[in-house]
Amino acid sequence: MQQQLFPADVLENSTEGYLPRVAVKSQWIYTVTVVAVILTLFSLPFLYIDISVQSGGILRTKNEKTELRSLVNGIIQKALISENQPVKKGEVLYEINSEELAVRIQLNTNQQKEKISFINDLEKLVGVNKESLYEGRSFGTTLYAQQFFSFQSKMQENLFHQQKIKKELEADRKLFKEKVIAMREFDTKEFEHTQLAAQYESAFRQQMGQWQSDLSSQRTALRQLLSEEKQLTEQRKSYVLKASVTGTIQQVTGKYVGSFIQAGEVVGTISPDDTLVIAECYVSPQDIGLIKRDQAVLFRVDAFNYNEWGMVKGTVSDIARDFIIMNNQPVFKVKCILTQRKLHLKNGYAVSLTKGLSLHAEFIIARRSLYQLIYDKSDDWLNPKRKSE
Repeated sequence: MQQQLFPADVLENSTEGYLPRVAVKSQWIYTVTVVAVILTLFSLPFLYIDISVQSGGILRTKNEKTELRSLVNGIIQKALISENQPVKKGEVLYEINSEELAVRIQLNTNQQKEKISFINDLEKLVGVNKESLYEGRSFGTTLYAQQFFSFQSKMQENLFHQQKIKKELEADRKLFKEKVIAMREFDTKEFEHTQLAAQYESAFRQQMGQWQSDLSSQRTALRQLLSEEKQLTEQRKSYVLKASVTGTIQQVTGKYVGSFIQAGEVVGTISPDDTLVIAECYVSPQDIGLIKRDQAVLFRVDAFNYNEWGMVKGTVSDIARDFIIMNNQPVFKVKCILTQRKLHLKNGYAVSLTKGLSLHAEFIIARRSLYQLIYDKSDDWLNPKRKSE
């Protein structure tokens, strides 16, 4: 066969003409690049990254700020409060004039003393019997001293009358036996003596019953006064405004001694000094469905460059059930617990995380491979159904 020859210009543009001109170094770079691309494609299913949603937030204490409210109306007679003043729980901040209440408390105290004196006297009186009725006694109150001495005199008069009738009855008995007087006259005298003895017994029992009834009434009245005293004491506490938590005074309204204060009026707030700092994040409605309790969170504190200081780890502890409006946008409050209290530099320098620092939170919602991400993105681009949606 006749061998076919190609023109020189064709051979220059063919593979046989190009390969001898390619340097070995260029071939090596090409080979490495191709192998790297192939290895990268094969490794996509095995390379995982965290998928997260972001939101802003702030560091704050676990407890909310406490408002200082007056429970009563009145005039301030003592003010021990100033802006940014540190206070301890139970420390007195305001005292409101309570002269009317003081008068009621003093009246209650005096009435209690009177009732106790009545009870002491009545306990002596109900312990009296017929044998000890005429013994000498001392009383703490004029009322029951007069009652006792009047009763004693009345009963003694009855006894004297009984003794007189008894003597007359003895004499009449002798006369009756001697038939000097008629039986009717003797029976009349005997009836009179019996009637006096019955009156004595009746008067004694009636008076003892009256004193026993008075004793029960006075004891009941004393219990009521003691109950009223407790109420007045509790009411008196309302006239003293104290710090409910340890913290710092803020937003003082400027109430001074002599100023009138109304019930329910806010005179300031206390920012609690709580060692437990949490992150309060504000998540948009479109992302709130992806958040759940105990979910992992990463925080970037705005005041510290996270490339130098690192990020703070935490977990979701509470998710609000209702939204609030911030900057004219609805958001949900999500509270997170921090697993660390400090940030560190590589040289060992550390700073503490305190309330008031702003931050950005990254809520880890899934862990996906690069292959899955590329597939999902391609599916979004190429699937006509998704495009129509």
